[in-house]
Amino acid sequence: MDDDRKALPASETDAEAHEGGPDPRSWGGEEAAAESPELPELPELPEAPTAPEASLEELEPVQAGALAASGAAEAAVAAADPSEPVEAAAPPSPGMPAPTPEFRAEPLPAESQPDSLPEGPEADFGPGEPGDLEEDGPQGVAEASAAGQAAEDHLEELILEPVADRAATTGEEALTWDGRTYRVRQALPRGWYRAEDEGGQTVLLREGPAALPADLPGHRLLPRPLYLGSEGSVYPWTEGEPWLPQEALSLEAAVERLKPLAQYAFALERQGYALLDLDPEGILTGESGPRLRFPPRVVRLGEERPRVYREGYTAPEASYGGPATGREGSYLLGALLYRLLTGEALPAEGPSPLRLRALGLPGLPQLMRAALAPDAERLTPTAFLAALRALVPQAQPRFAVGAATTVGLNPDRPVNEDAFGYSLRHLEAHEGSRLLLRACVADGMGGMAAGEVAARAAVEAFIGGAVPAPGDAGVQAEWAVDLVWQANRRVLEALAGEDGGCAFSGVVLVGSRVALAHVGDTRVYLRAAGGLRQLSRDHSLVAAMVASGMLTEEEAESSPDRNKILRSLGSVRQPQPDYVQGLSATQDEPTLELQPGEALVLLSDGVWGEVKPARLEQILAEHQQDPQAAADALVRAALEAGAPDNATAVIVQRER
Repeated sequence: MDDDRKALPASETDAEAHEGGPDPRSWGGEEAAAESPELPELPELPEAPTAPEASLEELEPVQAGALAASGAAEAAVAAADPSEPVEAAAPPSPGMPAPTPEFRAEPLPAESQPDSLPEGPEADFGPGEPGDLEEDGPQGVAEASAAGQAAEDHLEELILEPVADRAATTGEEALTWDGRTYRVRQALPRGWYRAEDEGGQTVLLREGPAALPADLPGHRLLPRPLYLGSEGSVYPWTEGEPWLPQEALSLEAAVERLKPLAQYAFALERQGYALLDLDPEGILTGESGPRLRFPPRVVRLGEERPRVYREGYTAPEASYGGPATGREGSYLLGALLYRLLTGEALPAEGPSPLRLRALGLPGLPQLMRAALAPDAERLTPTAFLAALRALVPQAQPRFAVGAATTVGLNPDRPVNEDAFGYSLRHLEAHEGSRLLLRACVADGMGGMAAGEVAARAAVEAFIGGAVPAPGDAGVQAEWAVDLVWQANRRVLEALAGEDGGCAFSGVVLVGSRVALAHVGDTRVYLRAAGGLRQLSRDHSLVAAMVASGMLTEEEAESSPDRNKILRSLGSVRQPQPDYVQGLSATQDEPTLELQPGEALVLLSDGVWGEVKPARLEQILAEHQQDPQAAADALVRAALEAGAPDNATAVIVQRER
């Protein structure tokens, strides 16, 4: 308390003397005042001498201890208001000595302590170095102090003193593990040491149990252990630039920086683990992306989590026991995102809504609220990653499509039995932006009664087929094949038992990702910087003979059997495995990414059969900025070569 007390005014002093009621001079007006006898004036008391001020350091130990205890009692009384949060005692500043034992507040007797008073676990962090709260730490770290106002109104305050790791290893000590000698050079937080091995290589060392579960799969973010044994763990010393920026980042930069960590938390959840804690100061960046110098704190989902606390980063429930849910990692990611966007650590009470709104970033306040919510209401790591990606909408690619067709110059072919189609669909919704493009070419089988009917029915079915829910590359490839089987069913219905059918090639683009579905001898090429590459395989007799070595490529071009195909839509009634070809037949992946400037070229045999590959490549190069001009030029080249068959070209080019 402040010793400079002031005497109360006379009116207040007199009022206090009338405990049975109000001061009579305060009501009744002048008459009441006149009826009251006048009180004699009190003599003025001499002013007490003022003692010189002295700092806490200048007082005797007993006086210093008494003042410190008085300050603690006042803090306890001030904290008695249940509406105000009770803060734990702040750790001593670095370099300041810890309180000596004789001045510590003694714990309350066991009989006076309430049953609900918890025993304080050892806090595994030093001054300015937050860390873990170990369940098996020494007891008695928490000391309670009581300020009693009445028997029924007493107050206990639990003070957790910060305690640093008390490892037995000291600087310059040599450790020999499994025949390897390590010399300790520097003590680091949470029981880690910087050391050197026998060859002078700097390593990261920790005594005791392994830092990570033995069955945890490796990850590019994690350091690879050099040694794991009963004595401890040894990891390489990771170098790099600090991951935490000096200044606040833009939303785009912050999302890109956090995304690898969010993907790691997502991967852990898929593998059955929860991310509890990692050291933000130990995240480093390099050419291959972010790396962790210290292994993170990870526990299997559903298992009892160790008590972990890192101010401004770890989830509140991580400071206590209980089964791991995986949502602890979402809180950690939300805190890291706040740090990247504001340049400040997350406040203990959470981010200010006004501060988040002032950033002017749509979607950020909603994400932060969901990421930092209580555990039961918080986002999972999977949902956090999806929401993080949605914060920065990806610019959708832009495409240009050109197409041309001709009946040709053969008087025996009065009808164009080729057909083509394409459709572009752009959907913008809360879940994100989605661009879907489909394009196809169908070549009705010549000589049959209704080749043109079959080609038209196939194109309509492929372009108008139902759109499934978004999926990965495998789902997209399966959907493209399923669209072709829908087209086959529509061809059979359209022909109504008559002879007919068609060759068919179609592509499905979700964004810039391409899937292929192909049957027969129509073709799909990829025009890229390296030239022209055929993506489809011909299902024809001459193609099979070339593959078996019976014909050369040159002989196949003039073979009388080159128009005989082995597969077509309308020739089978039930889906058959591998009947429809996808990209997996010509490459390792089921899809490919179409880069800006590249194009997909879909052709009927009336074009590729009459225009030589070198000429095809030349025409496409001459008109690479205009896909419609390129399609017109390809059909014109087929006519110049005689055009004995119908000729069709469709070009899908990505502009950005």
